Amino acid sequence: MASPVNRTKLVVGIVAVAAAIVAIRFLPVAAWLTSFQEWVKGFGVWGVALYALVYAACTVAFIPGSILTLGAGAIFGLAQGFLAVIVGASLGATLSFFLARGVLRD
Repeated sequence: MASPVNRTKLVVGIVAVAAAIVAIRFLPVAAWLTSFQEWVKGFGVWGVALYALVYAACTVAFIPGSILTLGAGAIFGLAQGFLAVIVGASLGATLSFFLARGVLRD
């Protein structure tokens, strides 16, 4: 039988995933991402680094990366956009792994 702590963690995890799905469905996330892309254009190399960090956060938060992936290519060009997407996706996957392995283990 599952302990009360495990049930609590399971319920918190389900609520977090449901909240993320509802937020993506009902909030203007795509518009926010588009405005972020417009804002980050003027930062040059630092913009690529910032873009990679935001991409990683979106990966952890279950936000689809297709808009960010296409936007990176459009904003930074093929080479820098590819770099931002690969670094952001890898960092996001690594963070998700460590969260699942540590904090969200049970």
